[in-house]
Amino acid sequence: MCHYLKKASQIISPKIILQQLAKTGFKSTIGETDQKLKLKLIIQPKMDQATWLTQLTEFIGALARQTHDSEDNRETKVTPS
Repeated sequence: MCHYLKKASQIISPKIILQQLAKTGFKSTIGETDQKLKLKLIIQPKMDQATWLTQLTEFIGALARQTHDSEDNRETKVTPS
Protein backbone atom coordinates (compact mmCIF):
# COMPACT_ATOMS: atom_id res chain seq x y z
CA MET A 1 0.00 0.00 0.00
CA CYS A 2 1.33 3.45 -0.88
CA HIS A 3 2.03 5.97 1.86
CA TYR A 4 -0.33 8.60 0.44
CA LEU A 5 -3.29 6.29 0.77
CA LYS A 6 -3.42 6.46 4.57
CA LYS A 7 -3.90 10.23 4.70
CA ALA A 8 -5.62 10.80 1.37
CA SER A 9 -8.11 7.98 1.84
CA GLN A 10 -9.55 9.86 4.80
CA ILE A 11 -10.89 12.34 2.24
CA ILE A 12 -11.23 10.38 -0.99
CA SER A 13 -10.90 6.63 -0.96
CA PRO A 14 -8.78 5.01 -3.66
CA LYS A 15 -11.87 2.99 -4.56
CA ILE A 16 -13.78 6.21 -5.39
CA ILE A 17 -10.89 7.51 -7.50
CA LEU A 18 -10.79 4.27 -9.48
CA GLN A 19 -14.59 4.12 -9.84
CA GLN A 20 -14.73 7.66 -11.20
CA LEU A 21 -11.74 7.07 -13.44
CA ALA A 22 -13.43 3.98 -14.89
CA LYS A 23 -16.31 6.20 -16.05
CA THR A 24 -13.95 8.04 -18.40
CA GLY A 25 -12.40 7.00 -21.69
CA PHE A 26 -8.90 7.85 -20.47
CA LYS A 27 -6.18 5.31 -20.06
CA SER A 28 -4.19 6.07 -16.95
CA THR A 29 -1.28 5.28 -14.72
CA ILE A 30 -1.44 5.71 -10.97
CA GLY A 31 1.56 5.85 -8.70
CA GLU A 32 3.28 7.68 -5.92
CA THR A 33 6.05 10.25 -5.98
CA ASP A 34 7.40 11.68 -2.72
CA GLN A 35 4.36 10.30 -0.86
CA LYS A 36 1.99 12.13 -3.22
CA LEU A 37 -0.51 10.59 -5.57
CA LYS A 38 0.54 10.78 -9.20
CA LEU A 39 -2.25 10.21 -11.69
CA LYS A 40 -1.47 10.41 -15.38
CA LEU A 41 -4.43 10.54 -17.76
CA ILE A 42 -3.76 9.59 -21.35
CA ILE A 43 -6.05 11.08 -23.97
CA GLN A 44 -6.99 8.42 -26.47
CA PRO A 45 -6.70 9.05 -30.24
CA LYS A 46 -10.46 8.57 -30.71
CA MET A 47 -11.24 11.35 -28.20
CA ASP A 48 -11.88 14.79 -29.62
CA GLN A 49 -11.20 17.90 -27.55
CA ALA A 50 -14.81 18.31 -26.38
CA THR A 51 -14.94 14.68 -25.23
CA TRP A 52 -11.78 14.64 -23.18
CA LEU A 53 -12.47 18.07 -21.67
CA THR A 54 -15.98 16.98 -20.67
CA GLN A 55 -14.73 13.73 -19.17
CA LEU A 56 -11.93 15.49 -17.30
CA THR A 57 -14.39 18.04 -15.90
CA GLU A 58 -16.79 15.29 -14.81
CA PHE A 59 -13.97 13.29 -13.19
CA ILE A 60 -12.65 16.28 -11.24
CA GLY A 61 -16.19 17.33 -10.32
CA ALA A 62 -16.97 13.89 -8.92
CA LEU A 63 -13.81 13.96 -6.80
CA ALA A 64 -14.62 17.48 -5.61
CA ARG A 65 -18.13 16.38 -4.59
CA GLN A 66 -16.64 13.42 -2.73
CA THR A 67 -14.23 15.75 -0.91
CA HIS A 68 -17.07 18.11 -0.02
CA ASP A 69 -19.26 15.22 1.17
CA SER A 70 -16.39 13.85 3.29
CA GLU A 71 -15.84 17.25 4.90
CA ASP A 72 -19.56 17.54 5.67
CA ASN A 73 -19.56 14.08 7.25
CA ARG A 74 -16.55 14.92 9.41
CA GLU A 75 -18.22 18.10 10.62
CA THR A 76 -21.40 16.26 11.62
CA LYS A 77 -19.46 13.56 13.46
CA VAL A 78 -17.59 16.01 15.69
CA THR A 79 -18.98 15.88 19.20
CA PRO A 80 -18.50 18.75 21.64
CA SER A 81 -16.37 17.99 24.68
